Amino acid sequence: MIFLKVIILSFLTISFIANGNAVNINRLCEGLKHSEDVSVCLIETVEEIKKEYSEKFVEYQLSIRSKEERPYNKKEVLQLAKKAKVNWEKYLNDECLIESAKFLKYSTGFNDSYNICLIKNYKQRLEYYRDNVF
Repeated sequence: MIFLKVIILSFLTISFIANGNAVNINRLCEGLKHSEDVSVCLIETVEEIKKEYSEKFVEYQLSIRSKEERPYNKKEVLQLAKKAKVNWEKYLNDECLIESAKFLKYSTGFNDSYNICLIKNYKQRLEYYRDNVF
């Protein structure tokens, strides 16, 4: 029984490291007791972070289009940034599918694992946009 509790606690305290920042699932959906509530919380968190990601990308694009004189072709860099975003999102989907593949497809474990992967990686990409403003 104690062994089972240790295993359950270890699953509950999984932390992911994203660009030096721990994304602790306990903190993410803290205080929720039912697994359905945790799943809903993860889905809502993914939606929130996707929105933040889109907003940060717009800011990133605006920094590229700065009116200041720049030593690069703004149009070319902007196209590259858009292409990189599309390619990164495709990569992210595939990466999170791989991470979730250890669970039965579309099960709670699969969906939660997929959403945790998205959260971890979107946070990392947000840091990239914050740290690499033109």
